[in-house]
Amino acid sequence: MPDLRGMYWSDADPALRTLGWTGVLSKAPDLPNSPYRTHQIATQIPAPGQVIAADAMITLQFAQ
Repeated sequence: MPDLRGMYWSDADPALRTLGWTGVLSKAPDLPNSPYRTHQIATQIPAPGQVIAADAMITLQFAQ
């Protein structure tokens, strides 16, 4: 799982598809008081570095 933090949805999805990922992106509630800019990915599940299935669901939480 790559580190998506600091990216925008429009960048993360194609980057994952390029790696062969075929799953679904899920959006969690926005995160207030994040060090990231508004609409940047602040957290992700699975965490960066984890091995995931090609069709795994990835949940993203964006900075508010």
